Amino acid sequence: MKISILTISLSLLATLAKSQVGIDSIIVEKYYLANSADSTNAANAGAIVPLKNGKSVTYRVYVAMAAGYKFSLLKGNANHPLIIKTSTNFYNDPNNGVVLGAQATSTTNVRKNTVLIDSWLTTGGVAAGKIGVIENEDTDGSLGNAQSILANNPGGKYGNPINGTNAKDGMINGTTVSPTTLGFGGPGSASDVFDQSTGGTFSVTNGAMSALPSMLGYGPNNIILLGQFTTDGDFSFELNIQLIKPGGAIADEYVAKNPIAGETLYSGLTYSIAAITTNTNVGVGVEEISNKASNNVNIVPNPAKDSFSISVIKNSEGAQNFYSIYDSKGILIANQSLGKISSNYSHLVDISNYPSGLYLILISIDGNLVTKKLIKE
Repeated sequence: MKISILTISLSLLATLAKSQVGIDSIIVEKYYLANSADSTNAANAGAIVPLKNGKSVTYRVYVAMAAGYKFSLLKGNANHPLIIKTSTNFYNDPNNGVVLGAQATSTTNVRKNTVLIDSWLTTGGVAAGKIGVIENEDTDGSLGNAQSILANNPGGKYGNPINGTNAKDGMINGTTVSPTTLGFGGPGSASDVFDQSTGGTFSVTNGAMSALPSMLGYGPNNIILLGQFTTDGDFSFELNIQLIKPGGAIADEYVAKNPIAGETLYSGLTYSIAAITTNTNVGVGVEEISNKASNNVNIVPNPAKDSFSISVIKNSEGAQNFYSIYDSKGILIANQSLGKISSNYSHLVDISNYPSGLYLILISIDGNLVTKKLIKE
């Protein structure tokens, strides 16, 4: 008996669907832009790497996870190096800065000098009893600054200042988990670039930073802060992340490049200026990075009542394309071939008989899997 190519492809698609939804996106926030007062304070305090007026940007990197997923590991190995890089140097506060586990910093020390724009890696925590949040989700203002700096308010993509009028410090009360590390820290290690040393590359090929126990993120988007990095240069990274699936200890492995068996390639784990798409609904100065194929696929309207359209910007290969619809329990309820797409294309999907709720739309375009969440009203 012959099995159609469509049946094989949809079967493979259904299997892959369950391994593609752990990461919703990687979020890069432009948290702060240094001004002359900050630069002067850093120089007077003895910073080796200077803060540059109007040039030194503090970036925060978050992972937004699907509902119920928990963050477990940030790691690098020989096949998948973990790389965090700038074209110049990373800035570090010379007196009270940290390298790993910013949650160890007291709320007294975090108010001193430039500690709030120090460079470090973390598993969510930014000070004792405080977790890092995207600025527009900060509901309790700011702790302020003892030296009355970090008050730059350039507006636009940088949002609110950290100190002063309308300030937000990007932290709220929450339970923190101290990171457990292997191959990340210690004198002469890659993390020296986050420890008052010159250097622009953090690269690990045999190490990991883990949250024990694995942890949920904050808010409805299940977000965990992974690190904060201040530099006047071009910022980029390649991350590899392990998440724990809901309801158990089964791990999903997401890599930036070169996946092998049991790993999922998620191109949003690679960041450069050319790799981003801007999501204006997330917050001021925030870039939300998803798989690159997602840039060419959209579903509208969302939420939808009776129908929605799958819109595809022309895909060059003209390969066979498919879509599948899963309900909130992961049950496959519909699938269909989209055929070969050789130009911009829109396909209308009738959902008038579907119950209201959340659905996962899995779309295969040129062999790239794109997942979209749809709300049926």
